[in-house]
Amino acid sequence: MDIPEESFIYIKADRKVHKITLDEIMYIESLDDYIKIHLKGKTLVSRENISTMEDKLRYKNFVRIHRSFIVSARYITSISPDGVEIDGKTCPFGRTYKHGAMTALGMK
Repeated sequence: MDIPEESFIYIKADRKVHKITLDEIMYIESLDDYIKIHLKGKTLVSRENISTMEDKLRYKNFVRIHRSFIVSARYITSISPDGVEIDGKTCPFGRTYKHGAMTALGMK
């Protein structure tokens, strides 16, 4: 019997543990040993690395497009050869991630 995938994750930020529904996450940006999680209406900064977050979000409509960016396909408003746009912000494609990202987004 398959267990349904969780629709939320827990993130430590601001000396608390936040329960975040996956639908709220627009994109995640890496800042060295920290990540900035851009949600609808707010931003959280957590001491976690982006690879760990990528593992938590694997197969849940999230795409790693750059070594510093994971985006939610749900919030992409446009795709160009240089990157994707989400909420007015352009998140760039990284050279090593571009082909896989374009494939995951159904562009190839």
